[in-house]
Amino acid sequence: DPKVIVGYSDVTSILLGIYQKTGLLTFYGPALVASFGELPPFVDHTFTRLNDMISGKEGIGYQYKIPTEWTDEMIPWEEQSRAKSGYANTCRFIGEGQVQGRLIGGNLNTMWSIWGSEYMPEINHGDILLIEDSLKSIATVERLFVFLKLNGIFDRVGAVLLGKHELFNDSGTGRTPYDVLLEVTDNHCPPIVVDFDCCHTHPMITMPLGGQVSIDFEQGVISQQSPWLSVV
Repeated sequence: DPKVIVGYSDVTSILLGIYQKTGLLTFYGPALVASFGELPPFVDHTFTRLNDMISGKEGIGYQYKIPTEWTDEMIPWEEQSRAKSGYANTCRFIGEGQVQGRLIGGNLNTMWSIWGSEYMPEINHGDILLIEDSLKSIATVERLFVFLKLNGIFDRVGAVLLGKHELFNDSGTGRTPYDVLLEVTDNHCPPIVVDFDCCHTHPMITMPLGGQVSIDFEQGVISQQSPWLSVV
């Protein structure tokens, strides 16, 4: 009985477990309170992208629209009386040509916790890996990237979608998660979209885990290449 199941962060383990056990595509996307409890304008983009996905109105070839601004400003909900401050988007496409593959992944810290279990899908050659995290230190991020490297993931995937890291703690180094990834892979990172907006920051793009996704690195375009909703 297929249903639309959406979430992010700790919900990664549930989304991947359902996909692994049933083959049902799940959606890495916003949460009711944490995402839609925000004030405009960022919440509007988040809602539009979710609605595009769960309504299926765009069809195969749907292109994910990269927001022009984003924010990770932290304001307690009980104190928020204004829109959060926005920054110009820093999303970058680093690679050549086009890559198409199955989208798999989610919150890396949570994915690590189910690794090797019956609930973790095997990451295959040519997959597109989505990884993102929040409020982590540079030491933790390096450890998780090394874990992926030791498991041969960066030699296997066709491309990486690296989400923006909400309030990343660089321990005064001035380095970004992408800088750490380059060091861990000895500058042999797969083609990568850096600071992608499917993550803890606002607004959030909704992505179907298990669906076929295409990345055009020349045009800077990510598009859906397979059906993502089951018709009953």
